[in-house]
Amino acid sequence: MPIIEIISDVDFNREIEAYTATLELTTSASRKVACVDLAVSLREKILTILRNSGLAESDIREGGGEVNQSYWSSTKTVVHRIEIRNKDMNVLMSAMAATDKHFVTLPSSFFSTTKYNFTFHAPKPIHSTTGSADKALQAAIQNARNIATTIATEAGHTLGSLIAVVEQTLEQRTSPHDEISSITDFDTSDLLLSKASPTYTPLPQNTPHSPRRFRIRFATEDIKH
Repeated sequence: MPIIEIISDVDFNREIEAYTATLELTTSASRKVACVDLAVSLREKILTILRNSGLAESDIREGGGEVNQSYWSSTKTVVHRIEIRNKDMNVLMSAMAATDKHFVTLPSSFFSTTKYNFTFHAPKPIHSTTGSADKALQAAIQNARNIATTIATEAGHTLGSLIAVVEQTLEQRTSPHDEISSITDFDTSDLLLSKASPTYTPLPQNTPHSPRRFRIRFATEDIKH
């Protein structure tokens, strides 16, 4: 059976469905202070602040943690990580600003036996590819069908049914948007100062492109006279 096989390359947009950020809460104290108890209290307080800032329970997830006490150090440290997620960047920024305001009220003396710190890792986009991937496949088949129809006509045949579609791997290409979204940490302290404007103006969402390649095969039939 004669066939026509077409290689079809398409790009599809990876639409952003939400943003996620990691919050690290660090409590440091001398060996004689119950550091874990203080760290747990801080964590519970921050969780309440996050909820009151507009984050739903489903937006807040455990991110792990650690307890560290070195033999060579006179202090011990407890770290709690909290993962927060929301489709609206405004909600994330409001939650982080409220967290920052709480830390402003905590004791910060150099001679204090207990110190509290937090680190806000830059929000990263979460891309939804399901719908876009389906559209990419449909576009690839349609493009291949148009080319195959022309080839079949020139060869004196008619295009038959679709026989097979196989996706091939492509050498990964990075767009400028991908490079920006791959940054995991940067200094956002200026964004979180309590003196800053409470209104966060988001920029238009980026839609990075992802290439896909398909090998598409059609049957052909002789033109009936």
